[in-house]
Amino acid sequence: MSLVTNVPKEVYEVKWDLVIVDGPEGDKPESPGRMAAIYIVDVVARRSKKNNGTHVLVHDVDRMIEK
Repeated sequence: MSLVTNVPKEVYEVKWDLVIVDGPEGDKPESPGRMAAIYIVDVVARRSKKNNGTHVLVHDVDRMIEK
C-alpha cells in the first residue's frame, strides 16, 4: 500500500497552519522517498488555502529528489 492511500481521511479534513516534511528517507533502494509526502502536503495545503493558507516547510530542500 502506498503512502498516498495509507493516510487517514482526518488528515485531509484538518485546516493546517503549518506542515513540516522531514522524511521519509530516500537514499536507499528500499526507502520510499519524500515525493509522496510532498504531494500529500500539497493537497492538504490547497484545501486549507480557503482559511488563510498553510505554511509548508520541506527540510533539507536542497537534497536530490528521490523516487
